Amino acid sequence: MLLQEILSLLTLFCVFRASVSVLDENDDYDLMYVNLDNEIEGPVLGTEETVSCDCQREHTEWDKLFIMLENSQMKENMMLQVMDEILKVDLQTLKAEMSQLTTNLAAAVEKVTSNIMSQVEQALKRNSDQAEEARRLHESEQGKVLEHVLLLSHNVSGRLGRLESAWLRRSEAEAQETAFQQDKFSPTRGDSLILNSLWKELQQTRAELKASQKWAAQHLLPAGCETAILFPMRSKKIFGSIHPTAGMALRSFTACIWIKMS
Repeated sequence: MLLQEILSLLTLFCVFRASVSVLDENDDYDLMYVNLDNEIEGPVLGTEETVSCDCQREHTEWDKLFIMLENSQMKENMMLQVMDEILKVDLQTLKAEMSQLTTNLAAAVEKVTSNIMSQVEQALKRNSDQAEEARRLHESEQGKVLEHVLLLSHNVSGRLGRLESAWLRRSEAEAQETAFQQDKFSPTRGDSLILNSLWKELQQTRAELKASQKWAAQHLLPAGCETAILFPMRSKKIFGSIHPTAGMALRSFTACIWIKMS
């Protein structure tokens, strides 16, 4: 549209210059036109009148101006037609190039997308394999820990049983010793031998009890533990607590806990 307006303005300018030159120089344009007299001489019928045709015509300045305008309009139309054809060819070429570019771009995008999808699938597969391996390793470690805990619980239950039996034997020995001391002040003469034998057996039992307690203190307590305190929890409402009687300044301490299911 802009090109057409520019061509129209150029045409009008040329026409205006040409009209001015025509008005100034009439003789130059007179050479371009030839006045022809078409006169036909021949026998004429007697009854018809002789018709004389004067075809000679003089072009005025306005006629010349309109002729120039028609020529300029024709040239403008020809130029516009040529420009339209050139633009059509360029548009067709551009359309073909754009179509080819779109096809190539679509193929490239499809290839890149397929590569990205394959890489994502491989990464997901690797992550799933790693997660499965970690889960299996965690399960195996948990199994080992559970086996170790079960073994420790069996050992602790055995140690607690031995401690309970030693405690019961000690309690029975103390009870027997108390009863013996109570009956010691009123012995009969017939029972003196029996009391002496019982006293010897009691002393032997006490020695065995002390030896068993010493062995239990050396072998049943784990390394690093100096004291063992038994809390028989027979009910959910029972609880135990330890309160030191004197001030203590410790940087660290170790607490060992045994649990026996009953």
